[in-house]
Amino acid sequence: MKSELPELRAEDRSIVSAIMRRKAAVQTPTTTFQEWLRKNDWRAERLLRFVGLRLPLEMTGVQTTVPSHKMLFDLPSYCFDVHTRVGLALWRTSMV
Repeated sequence: MKSELPELRAEDRSIVSAIMRRKAAVQTPTTTFQEWLRKNDWRAERLLRFVGLRLPLEMTGVQTTVPSHKMLFDLPSYCFDVHTRVGLALWRTSMV
């Protein structure tokens, strides 16, 4: 059975195009900073590749309340990075 991709809208094509341009820039760095981003991407859950990515989207503001938190080492828990190994280890030690 052959699957077909859906037709992209013009808006979607411009987003995909911006992502592909950023991918090419990361794969072939032209500056020292881009080279550093490429080497250290693994340290930031592979999110450094998106530094400098500009999408052709309109910015909108969202009014939301701050989630409930717990104080950890004199800072609210939402200040800590709970996505990396270091942040998760800190979170776990504070829960004991």
